[in-house]
Amino acid sequence: PNYVLDVCKTWVGRDGSVEAFSDAAREDAMRTIDILSSQALRVLAIAVRPMAQLPFDPEEDQDSSADEKMGILCQDLTLMGLVASIDPPRAGVRDAVQAAQNGHIRVMMITGDYLKTAAAIAQDVGILEPDVGERGALDCTSLRPSGDYLPDLKIDELTKDARVFARAKPEDKLEIVKSLQRQGLVSAMTGDGVNDAPALNAADIGVAMGIQGTEVAKGASAMILTDDNFVSIVGAVEKGRVIYAGIQKFVAFIMSVHIAEVLQIFICIVSELPVMRTPLQILYLILVTDLAPSIALGLEPGQAGIMNDRPRPKKQPILLWWMWVSTVANAAILTAIIISVYIWGLDTFVNERNVKMISRMVVDEEANGLPGHTKRGLEQAQTVAFISLVWSENIRAYTSRSFDSPVCKELCTNRYMQGAIGVAQAALYTAIFLPGLSDILGLKGADIGLKGWIAALVGAGACLVACEAYKALQWLAG
Repeated sequence: PNYVLDVCKTWVGRDGSVEAFSDAAREDAMRTIDILSSQALRVLAIAVRPMAQLPFDPEEDQDSSADEKMGILCQDLTLMGLVASIDPPRAGVRDAVQAAQNGHIRVMMITGDYLKTAAAIAQDVGILEPDVGERGALDCTSLRPSGDYLPDLKIDELTKDARVFARAKPEDKLEIVKSLQRQGLVSAMTGDGVNDAPALNAADIGVAMGIQGTEVAKGASAMILTDDNFVSIVGAVEKGRVIYAGIQKFVAFIMSVHIAEVLQIFICIVSELPVMRTPLQILYLILVTDLAPSIALGLEPGQAGIMNDRPRPKKQPILLWWMWVSTVANAAILTAIIISVYIWGLDTFVNERNVKMISRMVVDEEANGLPGHTKRGLEQAQTVAFISLVWSENIRAYTSRSFDSPVCKELCTNRYMQGAIGVAQAALYTAIFLPGLSDILGLKGADIGLKGWIAALVGAGACLVACEAYKALQWLAG
């Protein structure tokens, strides 16, 4: 409205007569505008200039810009009055702004509104604190005081602390986005008009309005809001964090069990133990028993307070260094326990550990027509280790649901995990009991006896205790 007042020469007084628009009347109108604007009201100034015809020919004068033509028309206007309106914020916006701020996301408002109106609206929704100084809310003319934009460093100084930019032009939005990016920040920009397209395209994440947005704005954006609601943006951020955390857990779990499986085979080879697993058993583990729990980890509902975490840097790897340490440590724990169970099985069912001696024993039994107790004992030892490994990996799936919380916390909140463990267990018992398949895989679940099942269970329990103990030590170490 101040732009309109600046070009008014007369105004309609309270009695309806046209009077000169004196400096005192202008100051009185500005005070009224400030009072209304501070109440989060949008104020429009209504002014007229009757004319018999346009001062230019719209058909022939094609070279003049719209701003130049508007400048010709907006001269010697008569102020008719002020109109104030309010556009109340949508339900949930203030809570969404607070959630974003708790998540260390800086919410900024860029608007064409008058400065005091913009500041009042920003205070109503929590973007601007009441005690913030002048640097918290800026008129965009401060970015271009003489018409041209300030140097980059000076613009960066202004945008570093500001939360509200008022009386913004479309090109101001682009400059603000570029300034935030120069400061190393990831910027998400919302807009709906054609003039917003450059800023939407330049932002790291352009967000267009799906209902009121133009096709140009939608085309320049990376995301479209179907409900034109800021609350949906914060919800998308939270969902994105949950998905990313699920990916981290999936990768950490699948890497830990696969590293453990490789280590177990490696230790068997260098220690001259019989290889505890055949290629078919390894393939069955990867495709059947491991796959379902790992997918369920990717569908985790997310830990409470995830919106309080700091945003991750753009180039940060999926697994951080301490996550890799945890992954390798858990793989080492799993390896040590399953190797111990396997050695127990060799001592119990074969009474020999050396692969060369066992091979010689198998050859001698076959050559002499003996029943083949050694081969059967080896299969029993492998079966006990196989069962203990599947049980341990299923337990690891539960412990992997959090890098720092105990396994008992929110144990059953992921319904997909319950189903995945059920699938893995069904696959296990099918492999060791189903005639034909158990022969192909070389697993003899019916032959290991009670002591074999107890040994497998002890191994799984030891895995649970050791992995949780490591998690507790890691948490204590900070």
